[in-house]
Amino acid sequence: MATTYVTIPAGGSTTVGNDTTNVYGLGNASVTVGNGPDTINIVGNGNVALGTGADAVSIGGSGTVSGVTTTTTRITGNSTVTTSTPSVPSGNDSVTVNGVGAVTLGNGIDVVRLGSGTVSVGNGADSISITGAGSVAMGTGQDTVSIGSGTVAGSTTGTANDSVTVLGAGKVTLGNGANTVLMGSGSVSVGTGNNHITVSAAGNVTAGAGSNTIQAASGTVSVGNGGNTITVTGAGSVAMGTGADSVSIGGAGRVTLGGGANQVSSGSGTVSVGNGGNTITVTGAGSVAMGTGADSVSIG
Repeated sequence: MATTYVTIPAGGSTTVGNDTTNVYGLGNASVTVGNGPDTINIVGNGNVALGTGADAVSIGGSGTVSGVTTTTTRITGNSTVTTSTPSVPSGNDSVTVNGVGAVTLGNGIDVVRLGSGTVSVGNGADSISITGAGSVAMGTGQDTVSIGSGTVAGSTTGTANDSVTVLGAGKVTLGNGANTVLMGSGSVSVGTGNNHITVSAAGNVTAGAGSNTIQAASGTVSVGNGGNTITVTGAGSVAMGTGADSVSIGGAGRVTLGGGANQVSSGSGTVSVGNGGNTITVTGAGSVAMGTGADSVSIG
């Protein structure tokens, strides 16, 4: 299939068909392409509507990348109702918006790079990078996400192994895969997979019944019945299920454990454990409440 070359003047717009098209826009341009594998380069700001092909899009300024919008008009009684519905591009797309962007893509294996803005992708194994503040919504694919700050939400029922990095403050919600989360500060909620979670500053972490490894500078941790390893270097509060857990709190702590054989170390604070055979060490002032298990307790 031959390649069609199109140049758009500043402020112009164009619509191309299903051929392989190479589009060059001079700024503030709008482009609508068909289902071919298209290459689109807009120097300044721009808006791009994609079809189902494997497209490559670069916008030098700010703009939007989404599907082709279909407008439907219907008459109901004496009223005319117009509905605009954008489709969702489903190809393996590569999108770069150097400024503020809003990108909506489908189930392809997509690569998205933004200066800041919002990204919504489907169920493919996507790679998403936002330099500044961003908001990312993902499907059930195994995704890799890096943002400066903001929110990342995956499918809460999915089992993909996602990798998420938030350099600053963030909020991350993921499903039941074996997820890896690295965050500056904020909240993390994951499902029942075996997760690795690191929060460099204060964090609030909620995990399911998997065997999780969690590190936080300070904050609260709540996990299920798996065999968890939890380290809070400062002050913290930890609540766990019935697994055989290992907990270390460097500062003042509050630890509540289930019936597993747990290992607990805290600088000071309160520890409450169930009926397992627990080993508890509180280096400073502390209070320990135990069940019926054969426990070993040391309080400084």
